[in-house]
Amino acid sequence: MNEHGMKFKDWLYQVAAFLIAWSILCSVAGLADDLYDTMIRLDLTAWLCIGMGVMLLKNIKFPYPCVDRIDVLGAFRTLWWASFWPVYLIRK
Repeated sequence: MNEHGMKFKDWLYQVAAFLIAWSILCSVAGLADDLYDTMIRLDLTAWLCIGMGVMLLKNIKFPYPCVDRIDVLGAFRTLWWASFWPVYLIRK
């Protein structure tokens, strides 16, 4: 496979890992929404999207999922880091 094909495959593995991890989180949050009549899923989505944006804009070195396989645990690790975005705003 050529170089561009490998980069696309690596990107596809990371996107798939994030989609699976995000789906699991949203499913659990949706279950909590249904059981307790809350809006956790919407809050979770906004919180993590802001966190990913802050980490990218502030150039925080955070763990990426592996590119040689669909690394769902690596995607969870990245989302875990994204959940602490207020800390990155006050850190110098």
